[in-house]
Amino acid sequence: MLNMVYLQENLNKSMDSLKFVLDNPELCNEFSKYCTVELCIENLLFHKRVTKLKEEIAEYENIKIHKSKRDIYDYEKNKLSKFKKPDDVRLDLAIHEEGSYDASYGYYNDYYNKQDKYLNGDFSEINTNNHPHLNDYDELRSYKNNTNDNTIPILFLNDVKEIYKKYIARGSIFEINISNAIYQKISNEINNGDDEFIMKDIFDEADNEVLNILYTNIYGKFIKTQQNKKLFNDFELMINKSLEE
Repeated sequence: MLNMVYLQENLNKSMDSLKFVLDNPELCNEFSKYCTVELCIENLLFHKRVTKLKEEIAEYENIKIHKSKRDIYDYEKNKLSKFKKPDDVRLDLAIHEEGSYDASYGYYNDYYNKQDKYLNGDFSEINTNNHPHLNDYDELRSYKNNTNDNTIPILFLNDVKEIYKKYIARGSIFEINISNAIYQKISNEINNGDDEFIMKDIFDEADNEVLNILYTNIYGKFIKTQQNKKLFNDFELMINKSLEE
């Protein structure tokens, strides 16, 4: 059975147990359901999307170092083809990027009377006229920011814009609750900065704030609701094992 004393002590010390839940698909799915009920699912979705972007960038940079030019070409071609036309972008709730959050998306879609253009596949507000497409492929390969390890590869510029539109921009359906200072910093970099030099850590401060909100306001209550569920019987053991590795 879940040791509540252990968890309460750790809740007051660090976010390790929360991060363990977020990294465990089964546990995270339970947490996402709870966040949906608490009307704060946007925070979890934002964190998972930013994490996914970082993982994809790391994968791409690893391919560039260790794979053949053909492998790099195929990866870039496949990536760019997904954003060839805004009308081609569709979010299939069954296999969406956020994994098993179809119930959460469905809830919010109903809650807002299905007015969310992003859920319905409308990315028309994302300006792709100045973004790279397949016919710009040669220019993409020689792009300057390939030499700067701290900037977002231009290949992922559309992902950055998408995250901004869905989670940061004022009035977006998944708008997260972040400080005005962080909002202004991100908005200025996205809207007024140079696309060549958007930094990899552009969303880090927002992500840290979101995690702190989840940890402070939601996680403790979530743990208490789960104490009698079979899924969490070995939760303490799993956390201890994870922290030892």
